[in-house]
Order: sequence, then C-alpha cells, then structure tokens
Amino acid sequence: MWRGTARSSCPLAAPFEPPFVTVIFGLLTPSKYHSYYNLTEKHLYFCIRLVSGIPFAAPPVGKLRFAPPSTRPWPTWNGILNATQPRPSCPQPSQLFAEHDTLKLAPRLFSPSQLQYDEDCLFLNVYTPDGNSPREGWPVMIWYHPGDFKVGSPNLWDATVFAVKQKVIVVTAAYRLNILGFLTTMDDAAQGNFGLMDQVAVMDWVQEHIVHFNGSKSDVTIWGHSAGGISVSLHMFSTYSKGKFHRAISMSGNALIPGGIRKLTSSVVDELAATFYCDREPSSRLMECLRGATLEALVKKGLEIGDWGPVVDTAFPNVTEPFFPGHPAKLLEEGRIATKVPFMCGFTDMEDVLSIRREVTERSFDEEIRRSVLEEAPPLKDNETCVLNEDLIVESVLFHYRPDVLTEDPGVFRQKYIDFTTDRKYAASTFALALQISESVPTFLYRFDYKTKTATFTDNREWVNVPQQFELPLVWGMPFWTGFSPQVAWNNADKKTSEAVMTLFGNFTKFSDPVRNKKAVRWEPFTADSPRIFIVDKNFNMSDTTTFDYKSVTFWNQYYPKIIDAANICCNVTEGASYIRPTALPFVLTPLLYACLINQPYA
Repeated sequence: MWRGTARSSCPLAAPFEPPFVTVIFGLLTPSKYHSYYNLTEKHLYFCIRLVSGIPFAAPPVGKLRFAPPSTRPWPTWNGILNATQPRPSCPQPSQLFAEHDTLKLAPRLFSPSQLQYDEDCLFLNVYTPDGNSPREGWPVMIWYHPGDFKVGSPNLWDATVFAVKQKVIVVTAAYRLNILGFLTTMDDAAQGNFGLMDQVAVMDWVQEHIVHFNGSKSDVTIWGHSAGGISVSLHMFSTYSKGKFHRAISMSGNALIPGGIRKLTSSVVDELAATFYCDREPSSRLMECLRGATLEALVKKGLEIGDWGPVVDTAFPNVTEPFFPGHPAKLLEEGRIATKVPFMCGFTDMEDVLSIRREVTERSFDEEIRRSVLEEAPPLKDNETCVLNEDLIVESVLFHYRPDVLTEDPGVFRQKYIDFTTDRKYAASTFALALQISESVPTFLYRFDYKTKTATFTDNREWVNVPQQFELPLVWGMPFWTGFSPQVAWNNADKKTSEAVMTLFGNFTKFSDPVRNKKAVRWEPFTADSPRIFIVDKNFNMSDTTTFDYKSVTFWNQYYPKIIDAANICCNVTEGASYIRPTALPFVLTPLLYACLINQPYA
C-alpha cells in the first residue's frame, strides 16, 4: 500500500516528499511526481506517482539467456530500491532504433548518454494517478511498445498525462527483442517466443503486485502498437496468457497481419552455429555455446541473418508446453480463443507511407506491386509437384489497383500504391480478425485519419496523412507533455483531438466501450451484420462505402486466396498416368511440367 500523506494536487512551486511503496519484496524509493498544464492553460497542476525500473524477472543472462523469464521467486533487493530513474532498455542496435523512432521521440526526450542498453533489462514502470482510488482499485493498462520485435523501449512512453486524465494505472514494460527474445532451435532446447513470455511475466507481476499500487488485478487491459499490437492479439490465443487480462487493444498490428508470425528455417540456426564455432547438434549443446557468445556479436549477427519474431511452437519436438496450441489463424477459424475479452483494434490510413522513397510512376507502380506481392506470396503447396504462376497473381492485384482511368499523374499512382500497402497488410487482416472475434466478444474497430497540425510533428511531405505511429502523440496526450526539448507549441485543434482520443481509449479500458455518451459520439460495435469502422478525423463518424473501401478488404480476404490456389500449378503423378489441374492454364512449360507430361520424377 502507499505510505504517506495523500494529496490531491502538487503545485510546482511547492513540491513535497512523495511516499514509499511497500511491496512484498522490499521498499521502493519515493516515486517522482510529474506535473503538467491542463487543457485550459490555467496553470493547474496534477500529480502522478511514477515508480521506475522495477524488476519483474531475474536478469536474463548466463544460463537464463534464451530461456523463459525466471519469476519464481520474484526478484528481491536489500534496503530501498532506487525507483526514480528508468533502467536500460533491452539490447538493440542504436542505428536501427533511430530508424524505427519515426516520431523522433528519443532525441526530444533524452540525451544520447541516457539511451542505454543492457541484457539485464526486464524492468517495468508504474504510473499511478494521485488521489483516492475507487473501492475496487484503479483500472490497469499494460503497454507493450512498438519496434518490429527488433527494437524499442518502454522508457519513450511517458504515461503521466494519460494516467492522470483517464484515472487509470499504466504499466510500461520491457521485453526481450530480436535474437535474444525470439531465437528458436525448433525444439525444446530453445522453443522461442521468449519476448512474449516476458510480456506474460508482466501480467503475472500485475496480478500479484498491482494491489500495492491501489490497482485492480481484475480490471487489466493489455495494449500495444505494431509489434506490441501483434503481441496483444496473440496473447488472446495463448494458454500462457489465459485469464490474465480482461480487455485488449491492438494498434497497427494484429495476429493475422502478414509477417506477424515468423517462419524461420534451420539454415539460420546452422549459420549461427558456424559463426560462433558451436556444435550444431545436439541443440542443447549449441545453446550452451551461444549463451557464452559476446552480446554485441550475437545481436549484430542475429540481425544480419534472421527476421526474429513470434513462431508457432506447437509441433516442435519435446516441447511440452507450447506458447501457441496451434497457428493463430487456424485457432481463430476453429473458434479456439483462449482469452475471450472485449477487443479494440485499428490502423492509420497510410501505415507504411514513409517507406516510399521515390516518385511512383506507372512503370514503378507495376514493379513495386510485383516485388511486394511475390515477396510475401504463400509457399507452394508442394515444392516437388507444383510451380507458381506468378503472373496470374501479379496481374490480378494490378487489375484491382491500377487507376480506373488512363493517367500518367504520379500522384494518382502514388495514392493507389499507398492504398495497396494499407489494404493488404492492415485493413484486410484487421477486418478478418474482427469478423471472427466479434462473434464472441464486443469488438470495436477504428481507422485513424486525423493529421496532426502541429508543425514539429508533421515534418513530412504535404501529401502524407497519418503514417504508422503518427497517431500516438494524440493517444498518449503528447500535446500536454512538458518534457520535450525543445518545447513544442501544440496546435489547439491537436489538443482538443488528443483529449477526445484519450477519452475513447480510457473509456474502453474502464467500461469495455469507447463511448459513454452516445449522443456526443457514436461508435457502434463491429459485427458481421454491421461491419462498420469508426473513422477518427475531425468528425468522428462511423464508416460507410464512401469512407471505407470494403471492396478491397473483400478482395484480399475472399478473392485473393482463390487466386493463390489457382496459381499453384500442380501435377499429380500416379502409376502410369499424369495430369495437370485445369487451373494450371495458361502456363509456361517448365522442367517440372515437362516431367509431369512424360511421367518421370522431377529432380
């Protein structure tokens, strides 16, 4: 429990000594107080109790590298833990971190010397609003940061404003990244998904200890963006996470997003073994060797050879407790959702627009569509008896996305390419997930179209609307942050929109519904019968056929799988006979097809 005198406000001119926090494993040093101006700019100050750098698992080093987090017993310390400063973030290349920090939050908030990394990184921060909590305790939000499972830090995300304005506790937590969080030998020596297990350990910590912060363990929302958003919806399918949270918010990422589940091959593990002069077999010996490798060399090599992230560990040999009981897409199809809770999910209208590095002409439009589609085309049904009709796939996508009228205007092709990237990766997967989940739980979908007007945060080309992460300043209440250097002069419209958006997220956290006053704003639940999406712009309206492209979602979710099936040209060789599926035509004669025709094995 909190010890000390509770106060309802803390004027900046009269700071006071904050209380200790007593938890079962020791005392935490007095927490810091943050203050900020309210929306009316009348110099009213509000208080937050911030406790930084609480360990939630043993340091994942030595024998605990490439192992599930060790939380029993919980980490302890002697005396009073200094919980006034954030701890180092999990290891990651600083240059890659800077590339993913598209909002440039790090240089605005920290000096280079403050951005530290260490393998001993499993810490969390707790933001608690000042004042008397409800009898049942404050609602709790757990934030999992973005970064493509390769980079990121909880320390960038100051929850002061959100926690105070929405009257919720916010927990921001680290989890292991890149090779350290997701290496797998595809057996029990290293089953992978250690970063996701770290996230579960945070949920366990909250269940056991949040009461000491006047929080409710029965009112927990998990919340994340991009990699964090993928993680959140994956936890809905994992037995590890079952029953440990009560609502879920996935932003700009979900369990069905293309590339969310990784498909690593044994060749990656082979290369690691060769690089560090380790025995490849047995896997246990390899892991013992890699645990002795230097941290810098391991992270560097890992990012060179592997696209690390969540893996389906169901069929790995000797893994008795897989993180996933099956592939999330299959589990969803079968209705096997481990934790059925109210769900909120969404994306921005131009998620990957910042990846466009050159002018999009008619020629480059076709080239980029071909490259992108074929890079992520599903694997062949059978590598020995099938080939892929790539032209059929590409032409089908081009037919759907080419401009309806003849034009050479690069702006038209650019917008069509933006639509393609957003529809294929974000809109279609979000829609498909919501269709299934909404059958059993209240589900709310949004698309974020509001373009921030503050010049400091809109340093993009004029035709760019809302790229990935550019909704987060408003969701996190950044127009009211005081820690920016240099200070930012926020547009009043951005402040008002931020107030409204924070309220939507806060309401969902507290009431499982983003809107309490139905007369002010209407946000209907998403259902199969009424698959409408809330459009976050200056009007805050539900979607219709003029504001949301339902046809493209249908193309990706219903028509495209049929195209892929038709593009798999397979021959069935039986004794004394060969035939090619009718869907094989038109085709180009290849060695495989020639082998089919003459009824000979193809090698």
